[in-house]
Amino acid sequence: MENHSNWKRTSDFTLYWLERKQLRARLGTQEPCSNYVENVLGEQTATLTTSFQSTTLPHTNDTRSVTSDNVEFTPFNVIYRHDHVEVSSSSPLLTTTLRLSTLEREDDGPVSPSSAVSASSSRNINARPVVPWMFNGSNMAELFQTFQHKVAALSRANLLQIETSIHEILALLHIFLICPSQHSKQIIDVFFKEKLYDVHQSFVQKSMDKNIDITDGICANIARIIDSVEQKVRSKDEATALLSRLCINLDEHASSVIHGIIKAMAELPLQAISNKTSIVSCLHGSANRRRQTFTVVIPLLLRWTNIETDSSAKKKRPDATITKLNQLAFGYSLGFEEAKIAQSTPDKYNFCYDLLRLALFCKETIDKNQLNASLAFQIHGFSVVFFLMRLDHDGIYYLYEVGKLSFSRSLEELPGFVSLKNLNTLMRISEMFWRMCKPVSAQGVDTLSDKYRPIHPSLYTLIDGTKNRHRVCAMYFGD
Repeated sequence: MENHSNWKRTSDFTLYWLERKQLRARLGTQEPCSNYVENVLGEQTATLTTSFQSTTLPHTNDTRSVTSDNVEFTPFNVIYRHDHVEVSSSSPLLTTTLRLSTLEREDDGPVSPSSAVSASSSRNINARPVVPWMFNGSNMAELFQTFQHKVAALSRANLLQIETSIHEILALLHIFLICPSQHSKQIIDVFFKEKLYDVHQSFVQKSMDKNIDITDGICANIARIIDSVEQKVRSKDEATALLSRLCINLDEHASSVIHGIIKAMAELPLQAISNKTSIVSCLHGSANRRRQTFTVVIPLLLRWTNIETDSSAKKKRPDATITKLNQLAFGYSLGFEEAKIAQSTPDKYNFCYDLLRLALFCKETIDKNQLNASLAFQIHGFSVVFFLMRLDHDGIYYLYEVGKLSFSRSLEELPGFVSLKNLNTLMRISEMFWRMCKPVSAQGVDTLSDKYRPIHPSLYTLIDGTKNRHRVCAMYFGD
């Protein structure tokens, strides 16, 4: 220690740290310069490759399946950079003899994979390894990269069918979709069912407060009050007064659930209407009235964006958003919703496409607004599935199911909806939303930005645009 103290008083000590600072400055300058050079080289190489294939091999296609024998994977090569055109500093993501179709379109519709798309995908590969994410002795980040490698190989061989490959398509966006007992074969081959189940349970336990629990007495009291209205023993006004009185001694989450039940009691028909095939269709008729009479008690608003815009803008917007209010103007969004009417045979393509849209909306608002989490919910008829997206680990946005409910179609069915499970689920989701779906602290902004990954620039060219109701889909979207 004495020698160290003496050395600190010498000029050698000052010179040492000066050299360290200069080295750090050179390294900081060298990285963006090398990135720029690699970007230019990657673009020029892709252009030459595309030109060569289109002129010398216009009709040559090889549709062999991709196996471990004809594909060579390179570790840590599957994370996209923020600049969208970064070329891996190591060997390419995969080396294969497959030649792809030269058909390409400029719009965002699904087309056959092309050599230009493959080159574009290669330019978007980053060799930077992600920070390890250890779970029960396994490096989940490394396993997720392995899964991404397999998806990249599949996408170069064939178009991805969204019904059967929603997990794989989301993996190209660095989104890890985890739902209980709803996994594709490819993701099971990498992670195994038991590990996926344990990861999902861990996420739910960290997100939802299981200590939030409504009492049996209050639950039974709510059901009796609603049943008395259905039996015409009480009027809706009397029932509203009794339910409002229950909220006096309850916390804000239980109170908000009861107020939601009061609104449902006022708006639902006495008996189920046969041609009303969605909870959204039951509420849309009174949407304008509810907006006009809505009193902003909290600085948030659930608004139906797709009924406020023309048809040309609907594809670019979710059906509804949970929007932060900034005084008298709409601010950023904290959550999103997509809805479809009930069908005897579910349209798996559209449901998976809606889930893809929700994932993109959540990822974008997390990246743009530096959010800790974003809530999404998907409606099919009267069934609702709630998802939460978070970015806790480097380069992995995980989207996981946190709750699933089936709402009542009428006042007659509402007492059956009032159960301990349903009320506790709604209360816990409410508490989770307020606790987690908010901007990160000022100290965490830099850390969060280091974890960001951009959206795949050629995503829609990798998706098969054909529909087939008989395709196997791992996801369950309710009845």
